[in-house]
Amino acid sequence: MFKTSSLELYKKTQLTTPVRVLHVIDKLSVDGSGIHGATKLLDWLTSYSDKDKFQFSVCSLRRVEPAGEIFERNRIPIFFLGRHKFDPRTLFDLLKLIEREQPDILHLHGYGAANFGRIASLLTGIPNVVHEHAVLVNQPFYQTIIDGLLSPLTTKAIAVSTSVKDFMIEYRSISENCIEVIRNGVPLKSFQSQPKTNNTNAKDLRAQFDIPENHMVVGIIGRLNPIKGHQYFIEAASQILQNHTNVTFLVVGEGELKESLEELAQSLGVAHAVKFTGYREDIPAFLSIIDIVAIASLTEGGPLVLIEAMAAECAVVSTNTIGLKDAIVEGETGYLVPPQNSQALAEKIAALIGRPSLCKKIAEQAQASVFQFDISETVKAIEKCYAQTVKSVNYTSKIQLTKINTI
Repeated sequence: MFKTSSLELYKKTQLTTPVRVLHVIDKLSVDGSGIHGATKLLDWLTSYSDKDKFQFSVCSLRRVEPAGEIFERNRIPIFFLGRHKFDPRTLFDLLKLIEREQPDILHLHGYGAANFGRIASLLTGIPNVVHEHAVLVNQPFYQTIIDGLLSPLTTKAIAVSTSVKDFMIEYRSISENCIEVIRNGVPLKSFQSQPKTNNTNAKDLRAQFDIPENHMVVGIIGRLNPIKGHQYFIEAASQILQNHTNVTFLVVGEGELKESLEELAQSLGVAHAVKFTGYREDIPAFLSIIDIVAIASLTEGGPLVLIEAMAAECAVVSTNTIGLKDAIVEGETGYLVPPQNSQALAEKIAALIGRPSLCKKIAEQAQASVFQFDISETVKAIEKCYAQTVKSVNYTSKIQLTKINTI
């Protein structure tokens, strides 16, 4: 049952600092991955932004997840609405949260967040920023219809790459004038501070996963989901091991495909050399023991793992898909291969294994090329976006709306 009561929201007559930003995200993890890239980026944004100028809170539309502890540790308020993605009560819950938190900006991540968030923006007069992290050309038809209806309500939009911007224009019907390209960044120092040699953490990890000292390590990092292409990585491992036996392959991540991927490794006879680590938060330490990072994704927006790997002085072999190919200079800072092609992936990885000096050279050049991807640059650009967003809004109006409470 529902009951209604009158609610009046008064917007500020002048904007004060710190600016209050409510991040709204569909969910913090995907398929048991522990945390996905958007959540990781959100953690860094809230951690590295100017606390004197901006104050953050985070709202997940779904149930409570362990990943929420990331924000709790950093004293960022985290709220879980516990709703299904099609539950209309999500809007009412979000309006109640907005009433309590009084944000100046709604920063929206994900389809559900963009849908309910833009409606809430309309009802409250609070500006919104739609942040797209991926190219999802197979998006559901109903989302295309919804985007067509809600796109005029978009105050500002952020795309993590030019490819994502094109996707937002073509598939999500968002005006090009609203969209700003702000590339993902990572805290480079965290990944550059783990030396490749004389590293206690590295020695401990090698011992933990029984990796011989004379083995090169090839890793793939990300949630175990079909879009990440782990199948082709394991198939490539089976081909590489036919000629290179002193190699260990690490699958770092959790997800729905874990059991089937372990079975694939068994069936190909490479289970002894392919180690599944599960979800790990110590990615900088893991990258310190990895010589080559493989990215086998079928599609991406702007994967953080690519920047992390390059910053950690790893050679990268990646699929030449949207969102990946623009960040790698072929043969200089990494190698590109077609997606869904385990043979091509195996050949490039084997070429680096067979020539350690080339592997090291490419890794060093990759590390030198990522200075522009530091999280500080991303934060600076998003803070500027916030400033532009709040300036575009008249904060003198009084908004009347109806609050709906569940009992």
